[in-house]
Amino acid sequence: MDVMGRAPMPTVGEVVWVPKVAPLTPSALAQVAYKELKPPTPTLVLSPPNTRPELVGMPLWLSIPAATWAPVTANASAGGVSVTATATPASVMWSMGDGGSVTCHGPGTPFPSDPSAHPPLLSPTCGYTYPRPSTTLQGASFPVTATVDWQVAWSGTGNSGGTFPNLRTSSGTQVQVTEVQALVTGVSS
Repeated sequence: MDVMGRAPMPTVGEVVWVPKVAPLTPSALAQVAYKELKPPTPTLVLSPPNTRPELVGMPLWLSIPAATWAPVTANASAGGVSVTATATPASVMWSMGDGGSVTCHGPGTPFPSDPSAHPPLLSPTCGYTYPRPSTTLQGASFPVTATVDWQVAWSGTGNSGGTFPNLRTSSGTQVQVTEVQALVTGVSS
């Protein structure tokens, strides 16, 4: 080092050692692609919608848009090596805020918007029924969170491939649950 803190420049004819850079392997490049994966945050679709109170004992349909339930990929390449990392949605775990939860292995089924469809009372794929109201809680609602579990695999040059730890995306909302009381005023005989 000279007095200015700079490394001396090699003179003509001087041998300078340059460390050899190891070639990038498919698995090392797959790490780059893995870090680039950006699965979407789920949009929660509830029926009845969370803008209206849910009723104790009435089934709630749970889903996320099917368009977001699709594999997400990221690619990386360098020096003749290329890889693709793919995150595939495997399940969605709904935490219902009352201590209950449900895990669904698909996006769920949205409630039909056509009233003539006569849908079943229970969701055919993903639903929940609250056993008690949320009226005693602060805010009078249950915090609902949906967490999508994404399985990640990669494939690359030379039939290389493998897996990575799963990724998770989540979002939440609030659901008010009320109780309806029935009063019998007369009985016919």
